[in-house]
Amino acid sequence: MCRNRHLHLLLCSAVVAVGLCVSDASLALPEDAKQAIDIDGPAGSSAQADGWVIYKGSVASPAKLTQGTLLITGAEIRILTKDKELQLAIATGAPAHFQQQPSKDQALVTGNGKQISLNNNTNILTIDGDGELNQDGKLIQSPHIEHKMNTTESSTGPVHMTIPPKKDKP
Repeated sequence: MCRNRHLHLLLCSAVVAVGLCVSDASLALPEDAKQAIDIDGPAGSSAQADGWVIYKGSVASPAKLTQGTLLITGAEIRILTKDKELQLAIATGAPAHFQQQPSKDQALVTGNGKQISLNNNTNILTIDGDGELNQDGKLIQSPHIEHKMNTTESSTGPVHMTIPPKKDKP
């Protein structure tokens, strides 16, 4: 009985933790989706027959994908396009990194993991391998984080969250 209650409390805590951290991070600046997507890398390979293009970087000079306030970096970024539109971007690194400004009055959202994927069709950002999602000191850590960029929905694998202490008001 005690073990089931502990598991239930842990699960409830994880759901609340995800909601606390990610609900503020869920909506990006509306202008971001209307911006062009730029991809830069110190080295790249030509488009493959299957639609993939590979951009390679390094820790000192990572490959970068930007769209408005969205920035994704990694040692390598693979881009899949179809009909000249981005379908999927997969950044890998040690770690791969992303950041985005949810709104002008909110703190920057950042994330790290061994792999960060952005599905442009579903608008889902996935962080895999030692994943972290952070906003204003609220930190979620999980091996797998799926974040719907245009809603307040997120899901994770096993999760750990840190909420900073309440700040003293002057």
